[in-house]
Amino acid sequence: MRQLIRYLKNTLNPSYALSPLLLRSVSVDEMPSPIGPIVYLPAETIDCQELPGMPVTPHMSHLQEASHSSMTATVRVLENLIYVAECTAKNLLLSPQRKFISESSSTMKSTRSFRWQNARRPVCKSYKGLNMVFRGVSNNFYHALIDNLPRLMALSDTALGLTENVRLLIPGKLSGAEAALLELVLPDNVEVEIIEAGKSYHLERCLFATFATRQFSGFVPSAYLDWLGKHVLPQRERKANRLIYISRQKAPKRRLLNEDEMIACVKGYGFEVFNLEDLSLSEQIELFYDAKCVIGLHGAGFTNLVFSSGLQVIELFPYQWVKPSYYFLTKAVGGHYHYVVGEGDEINVDVALPVNLVRERIEGLAL
Repeated sequence: MRQLIRYLKNTLNPSYALSPLLLRSVSVDEMPSPIGPIVYLPAETIDCQELPGMPVTPHMSHLQEASHSSMTATVRVLENLIYVAECTAKNLLLSPQRKFISESSSTMKSTRSFRWQNARRPVCKSYKGLNMVFRGVSNNFYHALIDNLPRLMALSDTALGLTENVRLLIPGKLSGAEAALLELVLPDNVEVEIIEAGKSYHLERCLFATFATRQFSGFVPSAYLDWLGKHVLPQRERKANRLIYISRQKAPKRRLLNEDEMIACVKGYGFEVFNLEDLSLSEQIELFYDAKCVIGLHGAGFTNLVFSSGLQVIELFPYQWVKPSYYFLTKAVGGHYHYVVGEGDEINVDVALPVNLVRERIEGLAL
């Protein structure tokens, strides 16, 4: 019901309803480029034979096929773009004719999600030289690691032949995770510049990298995992011995009402309980690097699976469907995915889930 109300509100709001008519779009492939396109992350395909039999939430049913591929991600240089910079969402790039470049929004949003007036904002500043935009339309922990960070691989692509410095523009302040990740992965010739949110900027030249991930999919290519691991993972052998239960006790929504009973159950099998909000990024990396099995309610904490390998995952859902984002991420890291669903219709509600089903999943893994 909440989703329906939100949909009707946006549909009937003239600022959004008129966007498909007044905010024209253009594909990056239609734009002239002095350099590129160059493939920096080739498409990769995985087997998903179990997915067609899973109760996937209806608006993600387009993913329910026996195989799944990432997108071919390319990079090129574009000239005289307009960057409409919001702080945490709706970052978009416009062509010199102020057409929305469709590939700049990842695959999460359509033009209906943007206010058409944003494309008409006057430019407040022009940036010379070579620039790059890091953020997309969604920039929480999941989207930072799965959607946004892979594009920074393009900065190190020798096929581009770039020798000049690059300015990485970020509206508003960096989150703690963003700051830590960028410090680890950025080449020496890249300088981060924090700009004012809610403004539009002219970019003389822009290093434009498309997204590798598909809508609602956490599947990232192995080349990205190798690159990320080289920069952020501990330089030691994996122990693969940590049994992790992710608690959402401190979360504002989607909490487990019978968590005391659930914790008592999983502790009986040797699981440790963690509130990931209490851990630094480096501590989360260390923890998940050694993960053997992870259990928890659906949430951004599962993004830490990118630091794992070959583990077991049991994801719990408060409603009767599975959102397969972390199924795909589990497949990407060579893991095995299991799930428990509830009986409701809402994803963001507090819920009690049957402990016996979780017990059955654990015992089926022979940990």
